[in-house]
Amino acid sequence: MEALVTCDESEISKVSINFWNPTTGTKLLSLRGPPAHPQSLTLIRDEGFLIIESGKPFIHIWQAGHTLQTSRRILCPGKPGTIAMSPDASYLAVGIEEKIYIWQVSTGKIVSVINSAHYRPVNVLKFTDDGTYLVSGGQDGMVLCWKLIILVSGQSTIPKYTWTDHSLPITDIHIGFGGAKGTIFTASLDRTAKIYSLNSGSLLLSVSFPVTLTAVVADTAEFAFYVGSSTGSIYQIKLHSAPRSIEHHISSDAVADHVFKKHKDPITTLSISADAKVMASGDSSGIVLLWDTESKQAIKTISGTKTKITNLLFWLGNPEILKGGRKPTIIFPEVPKLVEQSDDRSELDKVVMVWNRFEKAENVPIVQTSTTTDSLNIQISKLKAELARTSQINSKLHEFCLEQIMNQEPPEVVVSDPIPEKKSSSKKRKKKSQPNEETEEIEPETIAPSESKVKKKKGNRSELKLKKLENVQLKLKRKKKAQLKAMKRQAKMAAQEEDL
Repeated sequence: MEALVTCDESEISKVSINFWNPTTGTKLLSLRGPPAHPQSLTLIRDEGFLIIESGKPFIHIWQAGHTLQTSRRILCPGKPGTIAMSPDASYLAVGIEEKIYIWQVSTGKIVSVINSAHYRPVNVLKFTDDGTYLVSGGQDGMVLCWKLIILVSGQSTIPKYTWTDHSLPITDIHIGFGGAKGTIFTASLDRTAKIYSLNSGSLLLSVSFPVTLTAVVADTAEFAFYVGSSTGSIYQIKLHSAPRSIEHHISSDAVADHVFKKHKDPITTLSISADAKVMASGDSSGIVLLWDTESKQAIKTISGTKTKITNLLFWLGNPEILKGGRKPTIIFPEVPKLVEQSDDRSELDKVVMVWNRFEKAENVPIVQTSTTTDSLNIQISKLKAELARTSQINSKLHEFCLEQIMNQEPPEVVVSDPIPEKKSSSKKRKKKSQPNEETEEIEPETIAPSESKVKKKKGNRSELKLKKLENVQLKLKRKKKAQLKAMKRQAKMAAQEEDL
């Protein structure tokens, strides 16, 4: 089954992504969330979608195996302009102003940052179908192409190809099939559409139009490509009978192979089905038209919230799969709260974590309040009260143990009686018995050291017990302090979110 996926700018509907049946025009599924930024709808292979929240530094995630009524979020270091995910969903490329960040999905680590990619903000990011190349287009009119393996290995951030043929911002990029030997289609506000070869890096064709261009797409076999304009017209250029020269000018609608005319507002996005029989177009008034590419007629009209259509694509998948209990194969590193990064760490050492807003940490009570900040403050006050109570219990326990140790009576030392001497009539034995009498007088003095040893052992044991108690108290205090710090960080980040 092939579904049509659309996004718009409506904030009233509180829906981020809509799924439509292109044959009947009926809505199949809606994913609740914020409005999506243009050039941000991205597939997570065949099991989910990504979008950029319009005007906010968040990337939202919907994925099979998770609840679809709530999105998970990634906090970015700035407001993203465009995103793209590699075909195997191993890497996520995010364009923030002039920089391009490459994130490893499985670990959340930023493996590469391209600081000098463009002189102005990045508008479009695309991967080839085999994940070999990453292509970017910016407001400076430049189209750059990098080899992904060189970027993620940290060898270099210098692009393999740099195309500077456009003089105004790039509005859209389409990459055809063929991987490293495919072709790149670009559209720009300078009224030209260009085709580049990834194999040789050369310009294959440049077509100029009488209006500014806003979108570009090509069919699967690349027999033709289509460009949307600011006037609502869609031009078709057939490639199997392409012009002999590289430069080709279309001065009027009559010169073009065909012009699709029904939109009254500027075209914002284009997409074409896998069999190339149906083309979908969206405009700034919120109308989506489905065209039959053979008869050149509009066969279906989909009108939703009457707001700008920001993203549109055909998806070879069934929305019911997202509802089912299928386990995800792409695992994002999750935490129940935002992770606060320290400023002294470099960008490549930072870890990108996914924040699930509706999952609570274990052993933390769920408090239903009007705002997240209020609930966090209540939890912090409860933890403070619990910390005071546990410290009081620890002090009482410490006093009790000290009393028990100090009041404990020392064990009695049993000293055996001296062996009685045998009486002897001989004078020699009497002489020998004299030293024995001296020893009897000395024996009480020799017993004293044994008693001191026993006392020393008792003192050492009591000192060990005291040290153990003190260590236990220190561990408990550190644990409670760490919990308080974590809750304060969470409250701070929640307050920042509300400000945004």
